[in-house]
Formats: sequence, structure tokens, C-alpha cells
Amino acid sequence: AVVDKAEATQEEVDNAKTTLAEAISAYTEAQKDGTKPEETPEVNKTALTEAIAAVKYVKVSTDGSDVEKTEKWTTQEAKTALENAVKVAQAVVDKAEATQEEVNNAKTSLVEAVSIYTAAQKDGTKPEEPEETVEQLLNLAKEYKYDDVYVYTGKSEVKENTLTYTAPATAFQKQGEDANTRATMDLARLLGALYKIDKGIEEIEYDVETYTWNTGSELKGSKWENEGVTLVSKIVSYIEKEATNLTGEGVSFDLTVKGEKITFVVKTEN
Repeated sequence: AVVDKAEATQEEVDNAKTTLAEAISAYTEAQKDGTKPEETPEVNKTALTEAIAAVKYVKVSTDGSDVEKTEKWTTQEAKTALENAVKVAQAVVDKAEATQEEVNNAKTSLVEAVSIYTAAQKDGTKPEEPEETVEQLLNLAKEYKYDDVYVYTGKSEVKENTLTYTAPATAFQKQGEDANTRATMDLARLLGALYKIDKGIEEIEYDVETYTWNTGSELKGSKWENEGVTLVSKIVSYIEKEATNLTGEGVSFDLTVKGEKITFVVKTEN
């Protein structure tokens, strides 16, 4: 008001200034610090949660002799140490009132535990199993037991790469127009067993054709097929053409399995 008063005297101006200065001084002395609590920042647990999820364990062994050379292993002690570290970290994740510092420290501890665990891992030393010989594969197939407890009519003998199947003459005779002979069923089971012994036989070559296993087939015994044609049907057709030789040296045919030749000799009992 004094500033706006056109006819104000100097004394009035000076007095107004003094009064304002005193008021400012009184106002300044009246000021106090605020007491509003600081807002707690939200705790971010994402990195810790991801670190826990990333933990991977390897096989446990005492010396690695039971672990493949392509795999890693540690002792149970090393695994337990990491498992405990994971439990501690998870407890912090589950703690509702955990501070960011606690979360960060838990992540650091877990990372260190993972580093120690990784350093403790070693390569397995399990010796590689030698590939079975053709003779061993044939013997395994001959001895394979089907779930339906199939009983062979004929007998099979294995010598080196040759399986000789011998059965009574009646086993080669059909019991009905559409029925398979007992010999056909036996051969189907023998051929099927080459797959069922689970020794890595994925295909069979016969007469320049390659036959693979049809898992969707409902046939019993052999499910080897090539474009819908079964291996058994091709072999049986060949045996029927050569039937006059069944009573002599037998009818023989070759298969190729895992790059090795297998000879089947089919004959009747003398």
C-alpha cells in the first residue's frame, strides 16, 4: 500500500520496510521441518526370481563312472549346497516385507552358489558299450518274449550271421483260405523282435527295398513296411515260390541290418 501511495513520505517508506523485515524474520522463525514419512520404493524381485528359475542341476555321482561322457555330474554334497542356496533365495522372494537390499544380497549369494556348483561339475567317464554283433542281435531277437506270450511252432538256431528256422511241414500249410501259416506267424515274430529288442534297428533292407517300422500298424509281430507293403508278405511270397527247397537245404534270403548282412534259412524238419 505504501508503494502504491503516490504521496507517501520517505519516513513512511522506511517504516514500511522495517515492519516487513520484522514480519519476514518472525515468519522465518516460525518455520518447522515437515514430518511426513518418506514413501517406501517398491521392491523389485524379478531378477531374483529369474535367477532361481535358471538353476539347472546335473546328474549326481560318486566318481562319474555311471555318467555318459557327454554329460556332466557332481557329488550329492555339491548339489545339496546349491539346493540350500535356492531355498534361501526363495524364502526372500516369499517374504512380503523383504527390502531391496535383502533381495539384491540374496541374488548375489545365489549367483555365487551357482558359480561354485558349475565349477564343481565334471565330465562323465562311463565307458561306451560296444555295439552288439549280428549274432548277438539275432540271439536277442530269438529269445525275445512277446507280451501275449507267443509260442513258436518252429525252432531257430543262430550261428554267426545266419538264423536257421526249422518247423514241421504242417507249419507251412494254411489252415484256412485267408489264414497265415504257423511258419509265417513265427517269421513275423522273429522279424518284429529285431525292432522290439531296442538295439537301434530302425530299418531293414531286403531285395533292394528299405523297410521301416510302422508304429501305427495293428499287425502282430512284424510291422516293417515299405509304402504299405509289409516285409513279411514279400518274404513269404518268396518262400512260397521256392517251396520245393524247404525239404532240402532250405530257402534262404538275406537282410541288411545296421549295415550288416543277415541270412535267414527256412526249412522243414527232416
